[in-house]
Amino acid sequence: MSNRRSGITPEDLERIVVPSCPRISPDGSSVLYVRKHAGSKNTRNSSLWVVDVAGGRPRRLTSGDKDSQGQWSPDGRSIAFISNRDKGRPQLRILPADGGESQAVTDLPEGSLRDFKWSPGGEEIAFAWREADPDWTDDAKTRRKENGESDPPRI
Repeated sequence: MSNRRSGITPEDLERIVVPSCPRISPDGSSVLYVRKHAGSKNTRNSSLWVVDVAGGRPRRLTSGDKDSQGQWSPDGRSIAFISNRDKGRPQLRILPADGGESQAVTDLPEGSLRDFKWSPGGEEIAFAWREADPDWTDDAKTRRKENGESDPPRI
């Protein structure tokens, strides 16, 4: 009898990597993409990676595990992306394309942030953001729990 196991285990899922959202740099030399994979305790992780079009090893650009939607600036020197490092408070961040630390350019309260676009000159970024329903913020949930109250219906 063989010791080989059959079927998929949770550990197998952590090894599956899904590249998505490819973006070619303005000069056509590199591809920016989001690398998604399952993490421990059923988490979904995503980070930004870049690879040269001519080949070579991909390199990780962002250190967070909740980074997505990377976009090159029009001049190709910067990359804007959405990071949910502060759970429930996604922020727009900018990273030098050649590496380094990213800087948050927004300080939004709880809500959802998505669909952003660089201006043609690269000086501004427009984005869509929706504030979290006040009944469903982390503070509201904590207060209900402390007071023994149930969650209100979602409308």
